[in-house]
Amino acid sequence: MADLDFVIIPLYEKMYLNANIVHTRVRGLIDSGILELSDSLIVRTYLTSIRSLKREAAANKSMNSELQDILLKIEAPQFVWCADIATPEQYQALQTSARIIIDSTAGTYERDPWLLWHNRKTIAYREKNGAASVKTDISPYPLYRNNLKEIYRK
Repeated sequence: MADLDFVIIPLYEKMYLNANIVHTRVRGLIDSGILELSDSLIVRTYLTSIRSLKREAAANKSMNSELQDILLKIEAPQFVWCADIATPEQYQALQTSARIIIDSTAGTYERDPWLLWHNRKTIAYREKNGAASVKTDISPYPLYRNNLKEIYRK
């Protein structure tokens, strides 16, 4: 069986941000230094439904309770882009210590498509009246896996 060279995935009609734009925007946010992350990082970007992201957050026993509460209450479109950010050691342990959630319906040139981002000490998120943030200690927690689980071949 040959390896895949490429995959074409149609996006939901109301989604305006494609993977290349999301990757560039995530890289820009990381490079800005606002997330205060280490230099050696693995960034795992994926598209998911807000429903399954919230379901996984609700079931996650090791996620910070404030982060969990904000994730469960955040208003978002049906689909969101996420970037889980981890050190190589955390990634090897299938954990993340930072996450960015992006509005998939945001326009290509929208300045702030961020619905939520967090690092190990801050959660910043969008609410009805604008932006909000919470200072809290966030320990690494399991990566979102849902339908992104590895398939092993013999």
